[in-house]
Amino acid sequence: MLADADRTFINIWFPGVAEVVSKLLKKDFISADEYFVLVGTEVGNELLGGAVFSFSYASKQVGFRSMLMKRLFEEKRSQGKIYK
Repeated sequence: MLADADRTFINIWFPGVAEVVSKLLKKDFISADEYFVLVGTEVGNELLGGAVFSFSYASKQVGFRSMLMKRLFEEKRSQGKIYK
């Protein structure tokens, strides 16, 4: 799980990924439509297949898969490693 988070962190340069992380750190979920607009379908589906983000079919929202993932990105942001 942490390996997926680190891989996502390394790939945060993908267009929109830093913005998704930033939005999810401010609020727990964003709409799936907003998520896919920000990162695109290919990258978005790849990230949803990992351990970092999850998709709720009931609410059609995307969020962090676990509190551990959220905490990891909060820590990265506090270290100045996320710029959005």
